[in-house]
Amino acid sequence: MRVLFIIIGLLGLAACSQKSAKVKLELTSSFAYNGSAAMQGVSEGGLMVWGKSTQGDHFARVLSNSDAIDLDIPNGSWTFTAVAWDSSDNTVFDRDAIRCARSATTDLKGDTAAVSLVLTTANCGSVNFQGTTSGVSSSLSVNLCQSTAEVTSQNDSCTNDPQSASRKHGKAPAMSVRVRLDEFDAFGGRVSSQGPGLSRCVPLPNNSLNGWWGTSPPDLSIPVGDPANPASAPYRTTFELYQASTDCGATGSTDLVPVTLPSGLGSPVGGHKYYGVSGTHHVYLNVPDGVICKGREGLSSFAGGDGSWAFPWLICSATQLYNIHLASTSKGDSFRLMTDVNLNPYTKGFAASAPSCWSEGQNWQPIGTDASCAPLANGFEGSFFGGGHTITGMRQRLNTQ
Repeated sequence: MRVLFIIIGLLGLAACSQKSAKVKLELTSSFAYNGSAAMQGVSEGGLMVWGKSTQGDHFARVLSNSDAIDLDIPNGSWTFTAVAWDSSDNTVFDRDAIRCARSATTDLKGDTAAVSLVLTTANCGSVNFQGTTSGVSSSLSVNLCQSTAEVTSQNDSCTNDPQSASRKHGKAPAMSVRVRLDEFDAFGGRVSSQGPGLSRCVPLPNNSLNGWWGTSPPDLSIPVGDPANPASAPYRTTFELYQASTDCGATGSTDLVPVTLPSGLGSPVGGHKYYGVSGTHHVYLNVPDGVICKGREGLSSFAGGDGSWAFPWLICSATQLYNIHLASTSKGDSFRLMTDVNLNPYTKGFAASAPSCWSEGQNWQPIGTDASCAPLANGFEGSFFGGGHTITGMRQRLNTQ
């Protein structure tokens, strides 16, 4: 059996004024392999190590072509965890083969401690990795919700389809989602990023009103932790919601909304909910419209979307509401109101660009009309989702002839 050594030096922390110890983590494996790059050969989909103390301090690191890391962490009672994803095509979080390791609690008191982490497939059967599903390799199903208040089981849905029998609320908008296991230090209550972590982009279906990405991609799996004791899980996970990019910012806008679960999928914070049933991890993310609109009210066109049925243009301000007239194909596009809009304070600001039929402070140009406010041949043929919001302060002067 060959060994990959991960040296973790526990040095003094001036900010925490705590004494420190030194620990050596040894990652071993129960499978046969050869060569100095052995661990990399069975972790093409990623290799991460975590540490968490009973005092609440924790860290996470990605190991990439390295067999040693040095960290400054305080004394305490620590548990160390590791997960390796073996992927035949170098896909991050690929569940072709997953190996896990978890140490017993180790007390660090200033001396050197040796901790052995044995990576095996069997270890992944622990509730500390697989949650309440049938295995850590269970599929990940994510639901994006305007609100999860009424969600009570994995059978509920968040959708813009009012006819759906399982509907509990509307879906939170996103065109793609990046799933990220964060790389960080969290010492003394302060969280600091230590790298990009491991991540994978998931394009969302472009033909559905549902906020559910289903079980696509079917090969993506991440550790969960024990839902009965979520605070013990070290797997800080962030979902990055992209409003105007189908490939997580590789093309299109890089603007995103981060949703962080500090203790992994089972984190009981922010209204997010987790149900582990059979072979699927069901996660419901609570993403109110106000979170999407924050900081996006001033965008010159829309707050996100592409005008399609599944990804309607997002409207977070009166300016963006008026931009329905300016969208090149707006007659047949879809739009979604993300906030209450009061038109009264905005009419004066449109005087320079608004058509004459929308007089300053007096008239709203009806949707489905041209620049002179004459009705278009076929009028407005798109969709407008109100999202439970209101539009007030609208003035419209009608020609009585």
